[in-house]
Amino acid sequence: MVPSEQVVIYEGTYSNPGYGEFTLCTAQSTSTACVAILSNFSAVSPLDPLILYGSWSPARIWGSHIRLRPVPSHEDTGCAQEDVSHFDMELETVFPRGYGRDTSPFIYREPLSPFVRVQCVSRTGHTAGCGLMNAGEYDETWKGRSETTVRGRADAWFDKMGL
Repeated sequence: MVPSEQVVIYEGTYSNPGYGEFTLCTAQSTSTACVAILSNFSAVSPLDPLILYGSWSPARIWGSHIRLRPVPSHEDTGCAQEDVSHFDMELETVFPRGYGRDTSPFIYREPLSPFVRVQCVSRTGHTAGCGLMNAGEYDETWKGRSETTVRGRADAWFDKMGL
């Protein structure tokens, strides 16, 4: 599990040529992009210091926003040279001002949608990137891949920008 004081290393913008970009923020983030993201989430629920909050740019069909919840992992990632943190990604669409005439804030999630496992890699206190490990529904083919890095095993790899 990622301690709250260490989750801050995952703040930032991540990019993949096919999937676009997403920005991750902690509950304490103060950047302009993060203030807007956190405002959307705080309209629908209290912010948790252990969760990373984010949004896609451009918005994706499966959701405009994401939450990364740290999860303990006792599985061998096969990536001994990397410091790997494990998260469950919740894909959701946030409506901070409601929809139509109903101005009550709410979140929409696809029913029965599984969590997407995410593994983020940090080296010497900096995040290199994050990999979506089961981008397909209930897909765990990444576990059988012989590559020795998270990037090599991921279904989709997102580089952290600005390193």
